[in-house]
Amino acid sequence: MILFSIAFAKFACKIIKRLMVLPGQRSVLPMVFLSRWILLVLMILQGLPAYSGDSFRLRYYPQRLDEFKDFSFLPDGLTPEMLSSVPSDERVKNHLVTILPFRENIYAFRDCFFDVFLWTGESWENQYPGTVHGYNCFSWKFIYHGDIYSLGRYGFYKMHSEIIRWSLRDKRWNMVPVKDLPQNYSSSVLGLQGDSLISLFGNYLNESVSLFKPEFHGYMLDLKEQRWLPLLIQSKILKKGSGENSLNIDLDDFLVFKHGKESISGFFILDKKGFIIYFWDRPNTLGSSPFFLDFGNKFIYQEMTAGIVYVDFDEGRDEFVPVGKLKVKRNNYGAGGYGLLVLGLLFLISIVVYYRVWKKARQKVVPSNGMGEPDVDLIERYMAMLMKYSGQSLQVEELDRVLEIDHLPNPDYKRVRRSRLVSEINARHHALNQNELIKRRRNNYDKRLVEYVIL
Repeated sequence: MILFSIAFAKFACKIIKRLMVLPGQRSVLPMVFLSRWILLVLMILQGLPAYSGDSFRLRYYPQRLDEFKDFSFLPDGLTPEMLSSVPSDERVKNHLVTILPFRENIYAFRDCFFDVFLWTGESWENQYPGTVHGYNCFSWKFIYHGDIYSLGRYGFYKMHSEIIRWSLRDKRWNMVPVKDLPQNYSSSVLGLQGDSLISLFGNYLNESVSLFKPEFHGYMLDLKEQRWLPLLIQSKILKKGSGENSLNIDLDDFLVFKHGKESISGFFILDKKGFIIYFWDRPNTLGSSPFFLDFGNKFIYQEMTAGIVYVDFDEGRDEFVPVGKLKVKRNNYGAGGYGLLVLGLLFLISIVVYYRVWKKARQKVVPSNGMGEPDVDLIERYMAMLMKYSGQSLQVEELDRVLEIDHLPNPDYKRVRRSRLVSEINARHHALNQNELIKRRRNNYDKRLVEYVIL
């Protein structure tokens, strides 16, 4: 291809020379410079990925393929057989698979694993030779400047926002060093805008020190400088409260999310160019969908009862209501400013030390599963799974498997977690359908036992 570009550049220069030079006159154009310029442009164009105009991100739950209403929404090049044949692993159940087009190929990524599956035309071939897993659960895959990246988000009992980059040559993931990395922090509300990566809300979590607290604002990673910067959310609507959910919708111009404390049915939308936050009052049950497909400024998912839903955020602009804005907090200090900063830090440290002498700081204990409080999308996914058992009675062990708490070793904590999830599910189901979904009753044959009826 490069040899072709060189030949074409020389040919183009000859044509331009004939067109712009009159007979008997010398050329007024620097032909060497022109040929090199044309060659450079061609080589840059050659390096652009073939899917640059047809990029998409498909995320789906392989164990819920039977819930798909149809597969007409699939982009060109994807088939239902490709989705069903992505290798699975029993060590991680209900995992999410991400499919991305990259350099004329299709790649699939399993949650919690380092595996990089390449579609060969007949089957998926794993490009990663190792066996490491458990570091990158709930991770977010994205493409930046011709490379595949993975961010965070949970592993080895703590949250993190570390970034790794896939090496096509070495067949391995390499750590990307960054400055001012927020420790024990991660969020699912993630979006890429130019050379910046936006992370809104989220949580700080480290089970080894019983750390769990929400982040009320967020961070931004400057990918050029490889430095994290704090963000400030200015909004009277988005009050303090976790914005964490199990899904982010990262579109070309918008970052769409559902705020756990303020919005049940609508979308909050960040204009990634203007840093303005909007609200779109569009009812949805996004968390119950078995798949999520985004491309351009469009998003496709499946409602509980309405089937496949296509959402065009460009067409809905007129219905957006501004509710806030985002601001980057940059710390620029001169030589004297750093001296004042050090003095200020010393003063703050002395206050903290004095305070901790008189009063021990309270720390919130993290649930042993590392997930914090249930969010709306997670509850709706449990509702969709439970509806398969409508009219049936589930024993305690069966319900625990559906609610993904059967692995918890402590029976007392498991009972508390089960009771909380049942309450959350019934509250959400009542808000949508004016009735509860789960009813607790004594077993007819052994009154000492409890069973759960799915209505």
